[in-house]
Amino acid sequence: LSSSERAGIPSLVHMRTCLLLVLGILLALQGCAHAEETGDGIISITSNDADALLTSGTWLVEFYAPWCGFCQRLEPTYAEVAAELTPQGVKVAKIDGTKNQALSARFGVEGFPTIFHIHEGEVRSYDNDRTKEMMVWYALHDWEKHKPAFGSLTAPFGIPKRGLGMLVESALTLQALYDHMRQLYGLSQPVAIGISLLATILIGTGLGFILSLVFPHPAARAKRD
Repeated sequence: LSSSERAGIPSLVHMRTCLLLVLGILLALQGCAHAEETGDGIISITSNDADALLTSGTWLVEFYAPWCGFCQRLEPTYAEVAAELTPQGVKVAKIDGTKNQALSARFGVEGFPTIFHIHEGEVRSYDNDRTKEMMVWYALHDWEKHKPAFGSLTAPFGIPKRGLGMLVESALTLQALYDHMRQLYGLSQPVAIGISLLATILIGTGLGFILSLVFPHPAARAKRD
């Protein structure tokens, strides 16, 4: 390493640590964010507010991509669905899967559009025709005839999937910070990778500590009891 790169490492590590602390605070405050309602009555949801909103009430949720032709053709029909369901107590929402990749991972989204029915946090996949009549009928009546799409360990709002979401968010953030450091500070690839690895260790340690509190070792639990 050059002398200038060695001199800059401590300050960059400090900056990286501060950024990661800010990230942790933002993740902890996810439930405080508010969803936006579009002009057609459809609620736009992000990773920041999904857990706070979708775990209560009844929802019809579409994962979409802005470049998806099928999603674009579905827009007017989906707006009509929202107009009919909203007065009857079913909220209609959409999630941009390209901007909320961690949320897409939690729901196991593999293509667009993907539609889910969610009742009090229980998720069912909608696999019928994407017509107004079929979607409205399913959301109001037919959903009860179908089994939930996920088990207790794979449910999007369960602890394992929330942990997966945090890992995906962390990986995306680390990649963005890595690219930012390379471009802004002109760091060599080994230095940038080293800082990224350090941040990864810090994040892994933090997640491990959280998991140890949620799932304590049997011996520790017995001793506490």
